[in-house]
Amino acid sequence: MKRWVLLISGLLTAGAVPAAVTPGCLWDRDTRAMERQRFPSVLEVVTGKFLRHSDDYYRWRVQDRQARLGRGETGSELVDDLAVAHSKLGDDGRAIALMEELRREDPLRYETLANLGTFHVHAGDLEEGAGFIAQALEVNPDAHFGRERYQLLVVEYLMGKGAVAGQGQLPLCRTAASQPGGGLEPNFWTFLAGQIGADPRSPHEHAEAIEAAVRGVTGMLRFGDHRSPVLLEVLSDLLLADFQRDAKGLAARALLRAADGCQDAGAAAAYLGKAREALAFQTPESGESRGLRLEELEGQFALELAEAEFWWASLLENELDWISSGEDVDARFAEAYYSEPSIGAGGGGRGTAVPVLLGLGAALIAASLVLLARRRSMATPGPAGG
Repeated sequence: MKRWVLLISGLLTAGAVPAAVTPGCLWDRDTRAMERQRFPSVLEVVTGKFLRHSDDYYRWRVQDRQARLGRGETGSELVDDLAVAHSKLGDDGRAIALMEELRREDPLRYETLANLGTFHVHAGDLEEGAGFIAQALEVNPDAHFGRERYQLLVVEYLMGKGAVAGQGQLPLCRTAASQPGGGLEPNFWTFLAGQIGADPRSPHEHAEAIEAAVRGVTGMLRFGDHRSPVLLEVLSDLLLADFQRDAKGLAARALLRAADGCQDAGAAAAYLGKAREALAFQTPESGESRGLRLEELEGQFALELAEAEFWWASLLENELDWISSGEDVDARFAEAYYSEPSIGAGGGGRGTAVPVLLGLGAALIAASLVLLARRRSMATPGPAGG
C-alpha cells in the first residue's frame, strides 16, 4: 500500500500557476466545506456518487415494463419508464416513438412533452427538442424545480454556439470565467444573465440566480449523462460566476471531469487550461500567497473519483445480483439505497461488504490511473473539437 501512496505522491508534480494579482481565496478545509454547503450535491454529481442505475438495470426495466404492458397493465407512467430505459440504452428513436404514441392520446401531457424534448436533444436535434421543452414549460413551468427552464436555456446557448450532436468546438468558451459586459468571451453565465435579467448590482439577486441555475444544471447531469463535457463546462461557468463567493475548487473539478470525457486531446488540454485558470486566485492554506496548483487539487479529486467508482461498483454488483435472482429490482433498490450517498461518508447502501484494506487499495490504484491518464492528455495536445 505504501508503494501506491509513493506513486501518487510522485505523480503530483509541481506545475506553475500565474501569480495572483488580487488577494487569493484560501483553500483550507473551511473553504471546501463552504463550497459544498452553498452548492450541495455538486461534488457527488461530478464524481458520479449519486443514486442512478446501471445498463443492466435498464435492460431489466425494458423487459419488465414490456411484460407488464403485455399483461394488460395500463398507465402512461409505464410507457414513460420504458421510453427512458430505451433512451438510457442509446435508442432515442424508440423512446421518441413511444412518446409520440402518448402524445396522440393527450397532446398536452407535461411528462410526454418534457420527455420528447429531452430525447430529441439527446438524439442531436436541438431545435426540435427546444420546441418540445418550451411546450412543456407552458403546461407546467415549475415542474422538477424548474429544471426544464434551464434545460431550454442550455439548449438555446448551444444553438447560439453552433453546437450539434457530436460536432462543434469544445470548450464552448475558452476562458474560465466571464462577466456580463466584461469584454471577455461570453460563457453560459453571461448568456443566462442576459436572458433572465439578473442584476449584478444586486448581490442577493445575483447569488440566487446562480444557485437556481446550478440546481437546474445539476439536475440535468443527474438525469442525463453526468460525464457530459458540455454540461460540466456549463456547470463550471455558473460556479465561477460570482467572483466574491464562487466555488473555484468545485469548478476546477468539473473541468477536470470534462477533460476526462473528451475524445479529442486538444479539447481535453483546453479544459485542463481552464481548470488551471479557475484556480489562479486560490491559495492552498492560510498565510500562503502562491496560487493553488492544479496538481494539488488533482490528487484530492482522484481519490474522490476512486471513492465514487468503488461505491458505483458495489451498486452495479447489487443490481446484477437482483436481476440474476429474479427479484423486483425497483423494490430492492429502494430498500438498499434509501438516501443519497455523500463523498467522504463511505458506504454503498446495504450491498456487498468489502474489506476496508481492499477498498483503500482499489481507491489508490484508481487514483493513480486517473492521474496517469490526465498526464498523457496534457502531453499530447491535438486540434480542438468535441
